[in-house]
Amino acid sequence: MRDRVSAEGLAGAAYAGIERRQEVAVTLRIVVGLAMTAIALAIAVRRVRWLYRVAISGQPAPERVAAAKENIGRDLRIQLSEVFGQRKLLKWSVPGLAHFFVFWAFVILLTVYIEAYGSLFSKKFHIPFIGHFAVLGFGQDSIDYGPHTHHTNLDTYERIIEDDVKSSATVIAAVLYELAMRDEMVPRFPADKMPPLPAARGGNQ
Repeated sequence: MRDRVSAEGLAGAAYAGIERRQEVAVTLRIVVGLAMTAIALAIAVRRVRWLYRVAISGQPAPERVAAAKENIGRDLRIQLSEVFGQRKLLKWSVPGLAHFFVFWAFVILLTVYIEAYGSLFSKKFHIPFIGHFAVLGFGQDSIDYGPHTHHTNLDTYERIIEDDVKSSATVIAAVLYELAMRDEMVPRFPADKMPPLPAARGGNQ
């Protein structure tokens, strides 16, 4: 009985020590994150002030300002189609299409950085309105998790996002249930039309 009590006491002390270390790590992470934010904001403000001085150094163009005010809706539609839709660049066929994918990859990467910053303060942080979109999550994983995090020392259980795991489990369960409840078996290749086996890699036959 005494051994059991002492073992439970040791386990409790070890758990308390882990919690204290995690609290210290979280506090340190927040402090470093806020310090880096202050530095980044200072640099951004300086840059914005410089751009503002450059913008007002030119000759006044009241007719352009008036035209912009009169056609706000049209100009906004043009900007959306040419920036987010890459309409002009897509006329260049392959180079334009490549630029389209690169542009949207950077947009998705920006959402990764925003959510990484938000996770400094909340483990379940997501961008409002779009943060739970499955398509966005797939894109983020393709850019961030797959190439950089998967099977590294950062790929640990405490970094799992609970809501994402629940969504994935729900989708997998729904697909498996639908397959299991089909009236007919899933279509298969007949024996004479089976695709060939892939070539062996690494010298193993």
